[in-house]
Amino acid sequence: MKNIVPISSIRELKKRLVELSHLSSALALLSWDQNVYLPPKGVGARAKTISELSSLLHNKFIAIDHDGLLSDLNKKMNPSSDVRRPKMERKLKKEDKVIVAEIWRSFGRAKKLPDAFVRELAEVTSKAQSVWAEAREKNNFKLFEPYLLKIVKLKRKEAEYVGYKKSPYDALLDAFEPGMSSEEAEKN
Repeated sequence: MKNIVPISSIRELKKRLVELSHLSSALALLSWDQNVYLPPKGVGARAKTISELSSLLHNKFIAIDHDGLLSDLNKKMNPSSDVRRPKMERKLKKEDKVIVAEIWRSFGRAKKLPDAFVRELAEVTSKAQSVWAEAREKNNFKLFEPYLLKIVKLKRKEAEYVGYKKSPYDALLDAFEPGMSSEEAEKN
């Protein structure tokens, strides 16, 4: 039988994902508040907070497999042989298969990114958001240009960390459109 896993394994994975979701929601709220209510003098401190929480979220996500739970679920989704399984194991539901597959893909990507990089990208993009809003309001792109250059440099670095076959953009595109290549995107 394919896709047989202990019921407790998928429950534990979902529990860990809920914890990550709470951290992600806190980050989203901080970003929203920065864009709506934060006084301009608070941007630097907020960017540091967002950087710190991004690092915490990143490290907790990578630690999701600290005991091999995710690896085991992934292996059991793709069994190499049909072996007998204990009674407490059940066939993995379709929606749970999707969760495991997507988390496995995201996990593989995330563990390639060093913590220092995650922190830097979060801080730079957080600061850049406020500068972009000011530049747009004043119709002065020059204000934002240094941040844009930093972000492009960091995104190129991200592509190198993640890896790609033909174009660095493929590594970045894959985060939003799994399996899509820049070559395919240009055709559409």
